[in-house]
This record gives sequence, structure tokens and C-alpha cells, in this order.
Amino acid sequence: MLQQLRDKSKSFVSSTLLILLVFSFGIWGIGDIFRGGFSKDWVVKVGDAKLSASVLKREFENEVTQMRGLLGPDFTNQKAKEMGLLERSIDKLVALTTVNLETNRLGYNIPKTEIIRTLETTPQLRNPDGTFNKQMFGQLLATQGMNEAMFIDAQKQIAARNIIVRSLSAATTTPDLLVNDIAAGYAQKRVAETILVNPKSINIAPTTDEAILKKYYDEDKDNYKAQETRSFDVLTLTPQDASKDVHVSAEDAQKFYDEHKAEYEIPEKRTLLQVVVSDEAKAKDIATNANPSTLKSVAKSNGEDAVAIDDITRNDLPPEYGEAVYAAPIGKLSGPVQSNLGWHVFVVQKVTPMKSKTFAEAKDQLIEQMKKDQAAEHMVQIANKVDDMLAANKPLQEIASAHGLVVAKFENLDKSGDNAKIEIPFKNEVLKAAFQYNEGESSPLLESKSGGYALVHINKVTPSHVLEFDAVKDRVKQDWVQHEKVKKAIETAEAISKTLKEGKPLSSITGEGLAKKTSSPIMVDEKTQKDIPREAMAPLFDLKKGDVAVVTTADGTLVIRVKDIIAGHADEIEVRKKQLKSKLEQEAVATHLDAYTAALRQAYPVEMDKAGLDRLIGTNDSAM
Repeated sequence: MLQQLRDKSKSFVSSTLLILLVFSFGIWGIGDIFRGGFSKDWVVKVGDAKLSASVLKREFENEVTQMRGLLGPDFTNQKAKEMGLLERSIDKLVALTTVNLETNRLGYNIPKTEIIRTLETTPQLRNPDGTFNKQMFGQLLATQGMNEAMFIDAQKQIAARNIIVRSLSAATTTPDLLVNDIAAGYAQKRVAETILVNPKSINIAPTTDEAILKKYYDEDKDNYKAQETRSFDVLTLTPQDASKDVHVSAEDAQKFYDEHKAEYEIPEKRTLLQVVVSDEAKAKDIATNANPSTLKSVAKSNGEDAVAIDDITRNDLPPEYGEAVYAAPIGKLSGPVQSNLGWHVFVVQKVTPMKSKTFAEAKDQLIEQMKKDQAAEHMVQIANKVDDMLAANKPLQEIASAHGLVVAKFENLDKSGDNAKIEIPFKNEVLKAAFQYNEGESSPLLESKSGGYALVHINKVTPSHVLEFDAVKDRVKQDWVQHEKVKKAIETAEAISKTLKEGKPLSSITGEGLAKKTSSPIMVDEKTQKDIPREAMAPLFDLKKGDVAVVTTADGTLVIRVKDIIAGHADEIEVRKKQLKSKLEQEAVATHLDAYTAALRQAYPVEMDKAGLDRLIGTNDSAM
């Protein structure tokens, strides 16, 4: 999967620029690129423009978050770097920056009036009556962390950039002849005859000839390497350790309760049925013609919905509306009242009075929370003292004894830590540190996201090394047998291939453990079929009728012969042509953009602060 993701990332720069073709809301979600992104503390320089560490870090973290949703919570920053997500983030920002610099060089300047006109006609920012929704525009600015001037400048930059991008894509067309040929190929179906030679069905007697085994071992020594292991001590500081000396009396709890009594009040809540409309006249009409029992039906007759809101507090409502709701009597139709959401007509259906939790009711929970809070403060104090002793080069055991902490010993652990005999505290952080520092060194005090601290001292490093033949002899015997089975399967498949190429029928092939099959008609992009393994689909559609190929699959060696080629139906070809024309033109645009951004990188040289990049990403693994 990682390789597939790497392959997909290659066309990412051109895809990013294609996305920017959407003018009206090209700014959604990329506000960080346009604010605080240029700084003296740069990590990437593009021409005269400097990209700050913060904007690159945000972009990289966005990429990691998306991939973590796909690959799971154990997808770390280090894995992301290995599969090229850091380079991908840099490429995206560099591509945007180079095009921005080029638009500046060309002197493109989009009038502010044009940006405002476009905003006012953008569907997402219009009221039902077609007028500009200033409140929604304000919410957009808030989500982007921008003021209006910053937003307009960013939109001007996007509009100028899109002039270039559109000019590269406007003239892109795909010849109909090419589309027709490719569509016919996609609509075509093929029937295959297959014979699977499964190595598991082949009998190979184990060898006792040590010379053969030793030769096999010598030819593949890297397969018999022991992983690097580390022996280390771990000092841990947990909230439980810090809570040993924490005591909260009933008197302390009573004092805290008295000082924070308002926090133990459950506010009044109200349940209401409301209609919200943008037009005051319609709201008045609904209020005039409805009563508490008919509000739903009257709203519906006016093309609106009455919505029930359960147990809402005053603070959950817009201020002017909340004041009206909490002044309204129960069971009476009220309104219209205006808020930033529109005009409200409502009826209060239920009132849940404010309730104060007494000290007796809150006592146990309060004491427990006070203990946790004080333990957290005490833990930080202990951590600071541990840091001081560490700076003074005090031994780990002395640091532990001074603060009543425990030191756990781990021997010969590999990077996974799965061979540990006892549970590894703060496993991700500890293992990372254990394999980051040299023998005899200690890590700094590590803070865990799960709460707590750890300190790791490396006692011994055993490098990865090839194991001696005698130590892995039994494994070599098993591997040799498997190797011979695969070898025999390939030889058998090649012999079958030769026979099929002579035109012999499938029924003429005999032998133990052979799985023969004739597939149903299959299209090249058919994903639900199970007759042909994925590895054999490309060879199947490269062959002519009667041709034979041998393909290695996960289940063994497959011999495949094309029995029949069925031309696609005219209707299917037409469907394919429509799909392909758009796809091929998009790919052509992407090719143009790739070439263009490559040229811009030559015009605006890119310089990177490698040490800054390592500090930015390498020291902050978000999977810790």
C-alpha cells in the first residue's frame, strides 16, 4: 500500500494546481498558506520568498492526519517521512509559491471590485432571496483566521494564479481516434484458461546434505540477520506516583466549593419549537396565523419547517434571541425575534429550572478532582527536580531513590518491543528514545501524551548481525524446501506453457495439485471478478488470442492462455468514450502543469534548511 501511495504522490503538484482552478472558494481550508507563512525563520526558500517552519509543519501534519485516517493510529511522522509525505508537503507549497512569484513578475493585478463581485454572486454566501449573507462571510473569515483585507488579497492572488493555470489547460484536447481506440479496449471482454501450480501441493524431501544447505545459507545471508537490540533502564513518573503525597481534606473541599459555587449550578434549560426564516414579513405572517398547536402546519404551508430544540441554555442561543426565549412564558407563541440567524417565531414547551448541586452532592467528586489537579501540579514539580538532577549527571538509580520512583530494566529488546517480558511503560516514547541514543547515554525527560514522564538510559547496544549457520540450521532446512517447491512449480508451469502454446486443449494437461479453470468474460477494469488474480490482469490484456503467459501470483505460478476476445458493445463503448475523454484531457493538463512547475523551479531556485527540517519533523512524532 505504501508503494501505491508513493506512486500517487508523484502527480500531486499538478493535482494541487488543478484544484486551484476553482476560483470562488479556492481559499477554503488553506488560510495558513497566506498568513504567517513567510518569516526570517525559514526552512524552505523559493526565489526571494521564505516559507516558515510553522506553515510547513501545518501542511505536513494535515497530510499525516489524512493518512492516519486511512492507515490507522500507528501511522507515525517517521513513516510519513519514509513514504515521502514531507517532500509532498514541500512540493505543494513550493508549487504555489513559484506560481505566485511568476504572477507578480508578470504584473497580474486583479481589481478588488472584481473579487467583491465574485464573492457577492457565490452561491455559498447568498441568502435564499439572493442577497449577500454578511454573517456567513464573517464566519468564513473566522474559520480562516483572516480579516477582510487579508481575504481579498488572498483571493486576488488565487485569481491571478488561475489565469496562468487556465491558460495551460484551455487548449488541451484529445484526438477522437485515440479516445475511440482506448474506449474499445476498455469495453472489450476476455475469456482466459488458467492453470495454477501451487508450491504447497508439490512434495520435496528435506535434504540432509549440509553442503547444499550451507550454500543456500551463504547465498542469502541477509535473510538470517538478527535485528539490532537494546538493553536499557526506564525511570517513570506517573500521576499515580505524584498522588502519593497528595491529601485533600473535607475542609479543603468545602473551601473550594464555597469559592467556586457558581460552577456547581446547573443552568435553567428550555425546550422550544421554532421556525427561522430570512424574511421579516414571512415571519410576521406565520406568527399572525399560527398558535402553539398549529405552528408546524402553518410553517409547512409557508414552505418552512418547524424544528424542536431540546434543553437549550440561554448561553447556547444568540444573545438577542436567548433574551427573548428566556423572557417568554411557557406554552405561548412568541416572536418574530431577529438574530444573526434570521427571524424566529417560537413557542416554549418546557422549562427545566436551574438547580444547584449541594456540597454534600459534590463532595466525593470534588475531592477526587482536587486530588487529580494537585497530583498533576506535584508531578510537574517532581519532573523539574528530575531534570535538575539529570543536568547534574546524577545516576538514574539515585534520581529514582530521591523521589521514590521505580526503575524498570529491559534486556535485548528489538524495535518493536514485542519480546519484552514485562509491559513497557509509555511504549512508543520509550522505544523511540531507546533506539535514538548511543550506549551509555540517557535521554532527556520525555513527556508522554498519555500523561506522565519517562527517562531512558541505554546500557547496551547489540548491532544487527548475520546469525551463524548452526544457529539457524533448522530454519535454513525449511527455507530450502520452500525454495525448491517454488522452483519446481515454476519449472512445471513453464512446461505447461510450452504445451498450451502448441494449441493443446486444457483437458490434456494432467498432474498432481494443478487447479484448472476457464474464466467468465472479464473487462480490464472489472474489480468484482474472482477468476483471474490481480497480478495476471495486465498480462491477460496484453496477449493476443491463443497467446500464453506465465505469471507469479500470491498463490503460486499461474499459466494463462487467452481463449477468446469479445468486442465491446457499441453502447458500452460510447459510455467509455465519454468517461475517457474527460480523464485523458485532465491527464494532459496535469502533464503540462508538471512541466510548467518544473520550469518555474528552475527560474525560482529552491533552497532548503535540512537541519531545520529535521528539527521540525524528526523531533516531534505525532504518534507518540
